Amino acid sequence: MCPNYPPLQSAEQRRRAVLWALRVARQTALDPNKQERRLLARFILGQLTLDEVLQRLEQSS
Repeated sequence: MCPNYPPLQSAEQRRRAVLWALRVARQTALDPNKQERRLLARFILGQLTLDEVLQRLEQSS
């Protein structure tokens, strides 16, 4: 479970957060695969919360 941080309210805030994380992970073992990128896209659009993204990733592993 994630620490209790304030939610990212807007799609723009979520997009910036995801882009930052993708830059950090680029060309490392943490670079997301296609399924992970799809889930992140749904998070940016507000279709999933971060907890839902994590839950789906745990279910698929």
